[in-house]
Amino acid sequence: MNKIIKICFIVTVTIFLVRSGLFSNTYVMYRDEPLINVIYEITQDTNTFDELCVAECNLGYSGACAIAEALKNKNCNLTELNLYRNDIGAKGAAAISDALINENCKLTSLNIDWNGIHSEGAKCIADALQNPNCKLTHLNIGLNYIGGAGAEYIAYALQNPNCQLTSLNISGDNIDSTGIDYIAYALQNPNCQLTSLNISKNFIGENGIVSITDTLMTPGCNLTSLDISYNKIGNAGAEYIAKALQSPNCQLTSLDISDNNISDGIDDIAEALMTPNCQLTSLNISENDIEFDASIIAKALVDPNCQLIFLNISDSSIGENGVVSITDALMTPGCNLTSLDISNNKIGSAGAKYIADALQNPYCKLTYLNIGHNDIGDEGAKYIAKALQNPNCQLTFLGISNNNIDSTGVDYIAYALIDPNCQLTSLNISRNKYPIYKSKEEKIIKALMRKNCKLIHFVSDNHAAIINVINILCVANRTQKIIDLENSLTEQNYPYIINAIRNSLIGYTWHRERNPKYDYENTINSDEFKEWYNSLNSNNLLYLNREYKKEFKNNSIDNLESAKKYMLKKCQKLYSRTKKSQSFDEFMNVLNQDINNFEF
Repeated sequence: MNKIIKICFIVTVTIFLVRSGLFSNTYVMYRDEPLINVIYEITQDTNTFDELCVAECNLGYSGACAIAEALKNKNCNLTELNLYRNDIGAKGAAAISDALINENCKLTSLNIDWNGIHSEGAKCIADALQNPNCKLTHLNIGLNYIGGAGAEYIAYALQNPNCQLTSLNISGDNIDSTGIDYIAYALQNPNCQLTSLNISKNFIGENGIVSITDTLMTPGCNLTSLDISYNKIGNAGAEYIAKALQSPNCQLTSLDISDNNISDGIDDIAEALMTPNCQLTSLNISENDIEFDASIIAKALVDPNCQLIFLNISDSSIGENGVVSITDALMTPGCNLTSLDISNNKIGSAGAKYIADALQNPYCKLTYLNIGHNDIGDEGAKYIAKALQNPNCQLTFLGISNNNIDSTGVDYIAYALIDPNCQLTSLNISRNKYPIYKSKEEKIIKALMRKNCKLIHFVSDNHAAIINVINILCVANRTQKIIDLENSLTEQNYPYIINAIRNSLIGYTWHRERNPKYDYENTINSDEFKEWYNSLNSNNLLYLNREYKKEFKNNSIDNLESAKKYMLKKCQKLYSRTKKSQSFDEFMNVLNQDINNFEF
């Protein structure tokens, strides 16, 4: 595996070349000079960069052309390119398409979401897909308004034997039922290799859903994942989908039908889950603006034919009665669920107690739980915290954001984190009543530093950017503890640990359709960081100031700018320890050579 370059521009955000170690100290919009530097880096004969993210960089046509030329360079090793929201237009799409058919181009994944390429740009991409030199397997051209004409071009390409696409995202592309007909027809072609299709946020109508479901029941269709959310298919559409799920030819394992104005149609989906031919393991039926009877889904969950392991029923107003049904199912031996999103369902503290009871049951298999936006309060937090300390509880992710949790509730959670039975590695406690970043007791932060605490991901208030700096510190200390503990860092769990660290450093900016990302230079230049640094010389110390006041002094850091540079160097240092090119032995050798300096 190779290094990754990630360049994140958000509005007027800073260029931050994480993998290459290049940093910019100013807030800038897109300029040619930084892009030239990037082009230089990815075309050197010794470079090992395989991923480039230039999302929201305002590159335009000229930037697209520059990147396209780099892709043609024999030294360029990029396999993934993210050009999200760069206004490259149809001409920019043509330039990228020309690169895709070059024999030197190695791209397998391309994201040109929200670039105004329209049907003309879609045609260029479609032509490239049919070229034997094109290696793309993943393509995202959503929010480009390619329309029915663009869908026809793409559908034609899918039927070409040279086309290698296995994943296609054409969400929000203003495609009507006619355009969906073209895609559905292509899916039945023996040359079509698609296994994942996202057609959300289009205007497919009843005719479109009929075409798709008929295709799902065709022996030649290879789809295993389908996102058809935000299409207002209604109960009639749900009925068609339920019928398809029961077909022996349907291979779907993942289905998203959220926000589709489905009510009674949920019954049809539940019935399908209990049939032997249904292979679904992941189902999202959230945001359907209904108060459906959760007992129907609960009944399906305990059926021996039901294979679901992931279920999202958020924003469904199931209330306390619905929680009772779902938790009863979780405590049944036949239930296979490991992931449950039940956020925004008005369950209150009473519902939290039912969930906590289920988590302590030996039959409950949940490892991922999101109960955010449910007004569980301190009392609900107490129930959940108690469950986390039970040896039967298997949770590794817990989302309790926006739950009106005050200082008392935070203390309960913090105490649970240091219990040896607590398995949590990820916690989202953002947007609650109590401003964690002003806590005098610093319970959560202190828990993160304790030996028994397993947290690697910590999401706090989105408006308290400084917490993300503390997140870096906690991850670093967590890594040190992993190294110190006998036999805990092994060749077998090395990939998991390193990926967890890397993901933590990238950070979290919640967005429905984007990967999490965070710009740490932006954080370190924030007012919150200034407040944190200034507090070093005050009596009201925040976070880990006692430790870092001493460390700053030992490193002759006596002003804000030097503190910023020091923190950025720490980020870079930890990244260098987790770069993709390192094997387990290389990683351990580096740490053993520099173990004293590694600890943050």
